Amino acid sequence: MDLIDEIAERIKEVMHRMSESPTSFADKLQVQRSSISHILSGRNKPSLDFVLKLLHAYPSISADYILFGTAVEKNEKHKIETDLVATDQTTTSSVPSGVTLSNRDKKLKQVVLLYDDGTFSTYLPQTTE
Repeated sequence: MDLIDEIAERIKEVMHRMSESPTSFADKLQVQRSSISHILSGRNKPSLDFVLKLLHAYPSISADYILFGTAVEKNEKHKIETDLVATDQTTTSSVPSGVTLSNRDKKLKQVVLLYDDGTFSTYLPQTTE
């Protein structure tokens, strides 16, 4: 699979995650519906113009994810995908006081809340310095 085919696969993943039909996806990107059909079938490759329209229509989607498939974190047990969200779209704040941040010998590093619109919030433990 070449790079362009991988981009097309990530576009399919975006449609799936955003719960978009090919018709609604084409309407949001302001492209012809046949363009979506041709990309999904592999007949046509997504153009730069198409990718730019996608990034404009969905500003929470990371260009690095669409183009390179990067920005995926891995956990020991689960694949945590933060790949659709650009880092400048995140909110970082402190964990509220009174929350226990350890489990025996383990210390909490961060808490990430994933929302259904593809965004997330990151909460970091408060330091006691």
